[in-house]
Amino acid sequence: MAQLFPVVNTREMVSSTVPIAFEFVWAFLKAVVYFFWLFLKVFWLPIIIILFLFGFLLLIKYRK
Repeated sequence: MAQLFPVVNTREMVSSTVPIAFEFVWAFLKAVVYFFWLFLKVFWLPIIIILFLFGFLLLIKYRK
């Protein structure tokens, strides 16, 4: 049976703290980008419509 969580050696962990931290940050960034991409895939049309309306309102407001 494969191990789901590898056994953590504390001495090894202390010596390689920076790569572990970097991997956590990298995984977090990948997750953020992935969820952002999903959000854009679902909501790109409403976002474009809202931005268009907002720009139109600004155009009307500041056209004197």
